Amino acid sequence: MTSYIQEIKAFLKISSNIWDSSQFDSLIEMLWYYYTLYYPVNSDAMDEASQSLEPIFRTLSNKRQRKIKNTMIGMCAKQEQAAFMEGVRVGAMLILEILE
Repeated sequence: MTSYIQEIKAFLKISSNIWDSSQFDSLIEMLWYYYTLYYPVNSDAMDEASQSLEPIFRTLSNKRQRKIKNTMIGMCAKQEQAAFMEGVRVGAMLILEILE
């Protein structure tokens, strides 16, 4: 196990210039960023889900509609990020338990 950790540390030292880590507070945030880069949130699903709100949106200005939709999407993204990060943490704890 120790040799794997040493290999990962060596790889990160060599590869650290590949990623701009200054924009992330933690490695798990960087993992989340690159995950969402390659697996973006399905905006079609968000649009479909918001269709039930369409009668209400029709009574609002376009600016107000955009503001509400952006807030909803932001809330969903924050929740998805928290769930992703917690899943990674639980997975790491599971691996550590298995290896004990």
